[in-house]
Amino acid sequence: MKRPVMLIAILPLLASGCESSTTLIYASLNSSVSSTKQGQECQTPDPVGLGRKLDLNGGEAMRLGGITRVSTIEYQVVKYLGVGKECVVAYGD
Repeated sequence: MKRPVMLIAILPLLASGCESSTTLIYASLNSSVSSTKQGQECQTPDPVGLGRKLDLNGGEAMRLGGITRVSTIEYQVVKYLGVGKECVVAYGD
């Protein structure tokens, strides 16, 4: 009887550490640009704050995907208790 109560008490604490979100940074109003290519720049979060930061303008993701004209750029975060990854994803031609 005591174990199920402890499990129910611990479960909300573990679930509160989950973070998953996608934020639209840029969307083109030009309908002639299709989303045929995808470029992605990812990095694991740095808890200390030192080191390389993501290019939120999407320039690096565009270069990695070989994209010359952008249709959308997204910022994606998937973390569990601070461990996971952050990505900038660019779609375009």
